[in-house]
Amino acid sequence: MSEWKKVKIGDFLTEREGRYKPNDKEISKYQRLDKIDFSGHIHISDKPTKTDMIIVFPGDLIISGINVAKGAISVYQGKEPVCATIHYSSYTFDDKKVELIKSEIESQKVYAKQLRQNILQEAIEEKLTEDLPCRQAG
Repeated sequence: MSEWKKVKIGDFLTEREGRYKPNDKEISKYQRLDKIDFSGHIHISDKPTKTDMIIVFPGDLIISGINVAKGAISVYQGKEPVCATIHYSSYTFDDKKVELIKSEIESQKVYAKQLRQNILQEAIEEKLTEDLPCRQAG
C-alpha cells in the first residue's frame, strides 16, 4: 500500500487561457453558463451579458470566483463547450496524474475486498475468537 502524498492543486490543474468579448464570433455559437448553484449543479442559459467571457470545455473544473466558498464548484459534464463570464475560472486536469489517482483508488478497493474476505474466512474458522478467555475455558 502506498502512502498519501500532498500535492498542490496546480500540480494537476491548469487554468484555461483566453478571454473573449461578449459579441466575439468565437463564442457566439455557445450557450452560456448562467450559474453554479450551491450544490454544484450547473445552469445553462441563452441570456446575453456585457461581461467578458471564457470558454468551458467538457470535463473542465469550473469554479465561481464569487461563491466557491458556498459550494459553487463543479466539473462540466456537457457534451459541447459553453461560455461563462470571467467571474468563473475553468481548469483542465492533467490526465497523467489523474490516471495515477484512479489506479490507486482501484488498488485500494482490491485491498479492501481482500481484507473483508480474510476477516470473513477467519470468522468462519473461529480464528477471530480463539484467544478470548471465554473460548479457552470452554
